[in-house]
Amino acid sequence: MTKSFKCSDIGMKCDWTTRAFNMVDLMSKIARHVDEKHNISALSNDLKLKIDKVTKEELAR
Repeated sequence: MTKSFKCSDIGMKCDWTTRAFNMVDLMSKIARHVDEKHNISALSNDLKLKIDKVTKEELAR
């Protein structure tokens, strides 16, 4: 199973999506994206909870 995330699922007006095999890698990709594209330099606990709630499990491709 892979984890998938869509930025728009946490209320951003952004079409960016990503996938990873685990939450550590997924959060790393998300942190890099929100820093570069949304000027959010650190993931707050509240934002991490939102991300966790909307993260989906998918069959590996």
